[in-house]
Amino acid sequence: MKKYVDVILPLPLPKSFTYSLPDECAEEVKIGCRVVVPFGRKKFYTAIVLNVHYCAPTEYEVKDISALLDASPILLPIQFKFWEWIADYYLCTQGDVYKAALPSGLKLESETIVEYNPDFEADAPLPEREQRILDLLAVDAQQCVTKLDLTIRLWMTVGEVQSGLQRWGK
Repeated sequence: MKKYVDVILPLPLPKSFTYSLPDECAEEVKIGCRVVVPFGRKKFYTAIVLNVHYCAPTEYEVKDISALLDASPILLPIQFKFWEWIADYYLCTQGDVYKAALPSGLKLESETIVEYNPDFEADAPLPEREQRILDLLAVDAQQCVTKLDLTIRLWMTVGEVQSGLQRWGK
């Protein structure tokens, strides 16, 4: 049976959105984990899983999540309740609260600027896509994720950049 997740996006949207889970990560996703999701035609956002279920929405076509970023939740149920209270009290959306509450390093977006770290030394060979990204950044030290994606002309998920950022130290 296909699994779905409701996610909070870091945008001022009045409701959560539902995405389907690819089979390879369906058992690993938990409430409170970060996932990378497509939103609109060319944008990707880091969303937070609010609910895991088996009910497909009927109002719109469901897209798959692009990547799972966390092996364990970064938000606890009590934090979700606090976010709900903040959104109600300040008359804003949970997306507004999410954008304000989490550090920017945890919210990788399509227009995030990636910066080359000249002090980086790999202790093991990098995956091919990460090496291409690093090579591009060696030429032009600051690029947005969208430009990197267009330049390498490969399907590149924001999750791969996040993985590289953790390894590269920037």
